[in-house]
Amino acid sequence: MTRPHRGDVAEQNDPLAGTGAEHSLVEPEPGRRVAVFGGGPAGLTVAHELAERGFDVDVYERHSVLGGKVRSFAHPNTGTGGRADMPGNMGGHFFTASCPNIGETMARIPIGGGRTVLDNLTTGPDGLKLTFGWNDALARLPMRSADLGRSWQARAAAVADYGTLVRRVTPADAVRLGVRLLALVTSGEQRQWAELEHVAAHDYLDSAALSPSAKRLADILFPSGFCSAEGASTRALAQMVSYILGGVGHRRSRGFTADVMILNGPENTAWIDPWAEHLSRLGTRFHLGHTLSDITCADGRITGATVRDDTGLESRIEADWYVLAVPADKAAQLIDEDLAQADPGLQRIGLLEPLQMFSVQILLTEKASELRTAFTSLTAPWSMGNEVLTSVWDIDLTEYGDGKAVEFVSVQIDDPSWRFLPGMLYNKPAKDCTPTEIVDEVLAQLRHHLPNGAKLFADDRIHSVYFSPGVKNNGDDRPMAIDEPLLSVSPSCWENQPESITMVPNLFLAGSYTRNSHPGDTMDGANESGKRVANAILDAARLPGARAKVASCTAPRLVRLLQTCDDYRYSRGRRNVFDTTTSVPRVRLSAKRSADDAPSPVSTVVDAHAPIYPNERGTA
Repeated sequence: MTRPHRGDVAEQNDPLAGTGAEHSLVEPEPGRRVAVFGGGPAGLTVAHELAERGFDVDVYERHSVLGGKVRSFAHPNTGTGGRADMPGNMGGHFFTASCPNIGETMARIPIGGGRTVLDNLTTGPDGLKLTFGWNDALARLPMRSADLGRSWQARAAAVADYGTLVRRVTPADAVRLGVRLLALVTSGEQRQWAELEHVAAHDYLDSAALSPSAKRLADILFPSGFCSAEGASTRALAQMVSYILGGVGHRRSRGFTADVMILNGPENTAWIDPWAEHLSRLGTRFHLGHTLSDITCADGRITGATVRDDTGLESRIEADWYVLAVPADKAAQLIDEDLAQADPGLQRIGLLEPLQMFSVQILLTEKASELRTAFTSLTAPWSMGNEVLTSVWDIDLTEYGDGKAVEFVSVQIDDPSWRFLPGMLYNKPAKDCTPTEIVDEVLAQLRHHLPNGAKLFADDRIHSVYFSPGVKNNGDDRPMAIDEPLLSVSPSCWENQPESITMVPNLFLAGSYTRNSHPGDTMDGANESGKRVANAILDAARLPGARAKVASCTAPRLVRLLQTCDDYRYSRGRRNVFDTTTSVPRVRLSAKRSADDAPSPVSTVVDAHAPIYPNERGTA
């Protein structure tokens, strides 16, 4: 590998130089040099699995901190009086028992005292609770039965909260949704892949026939944060629901003590930093502030890559194996004509629909305990998922910044709110708002559409407001732009998702946008893809030894039995036994997006690689 020597400018700017991340200057063993571009969960998983097996790994990350789209960070120059800078993050991240892979990796990251990063997952002192708000009422729903409380008063309050929620849904809504969900979850793989993959979930659920409250509730509980305004693939939604049900019975085998958990501190503090320290001890080198600008392909193989640091200095990277672990939108920009000719399927990455979401952090000078862990409003113009992260973080926020903030509220604004939903103040979607207008809209909607919201988010309680770095600030008087979109699981999305193993023998793709067991932009999907890449490199290098453990998600046994019965019905042209509709609408996103939309110099688009489903079921 061609890399700067000790003392060169790029090495001096390496933030982890001198922390144990450097190797000796002994030339690494041939065939074991790996360059990983992207320091999110996918790239770090590749580095973890290969470093444990004696590979020489370099990780290049364009940001100043590792973690990718799950990273946390410090807002510079906000700490005073000897306190640390104020923490920030990309939004709250929940870990569910339906994730079969990431827990296994977290359990292999030591944090001292015989503990691992997996021990940093928690439900907080009072259990995780989801709060639904209307103008006049709140319904606080526990995320597991154990959080109902032991006292009769707590159970009575929970029953009342459930009653508040149920009253917002008409009996007709309940019957319609219940029947459609039964048909959805029990649909067999043949029906899912041949039919439901190409149907928008809101059409399948017949959302237009629901009451406004029920429609909003369905949007929040299922596709929101999961798809763009185009809608979610019904097949992906069916998978998600089945996996959530299956995860309940498998959580302890995966290291989880609850169905839904959250880290006990900012993501980098509780997870990413210990991971990087562990990988550094294994010999992995990290190069932060290094952006991949070019990949050179000749004779069907990668011959090198170019990275540029924050000062503009370029370095030529040569390795035996190259792993592209950057997000889909960034990967699409790197597919030039030579790469496209070597593997025409790589062009399809540019056809993936982006999910435009972003996060705003609101710091409060007083507690907002009544909102519990996560909350949202079913009446606000913008759909916002919000977490009171300090309700579970094991940190004292007064030890940061100026010491006056006590509560950290993370607000995620979804794709429809970004693209077209008008706000209550300026009558514009978020994409057309200036930064000040977005803050005004968020605060106004929280104040007006939550009971007691005017007090909880009063001006004298607002300490400060920050945007996540996932958006670009183009100036106080200009709209913002999203720099780090997520993957939208739109209808027919699978056609454009690439395999981790490409037709270029020394190039591999890692990231949640590649084909994996989980639909959507998930941490477990990123982790699974990283393990698949590590195994593929071990196979390509023809090295013996154990491979990384890749687990698949499964539905409960009864659900699998019903799905098998539905496969039989589908093969004979019959609809699902629970399906009361006469036909299923077909909405194909691919009809709206074509090869001309892909940022690729080659116009011909070939069929995607053969799917890992339904035959392989996500196994290694």
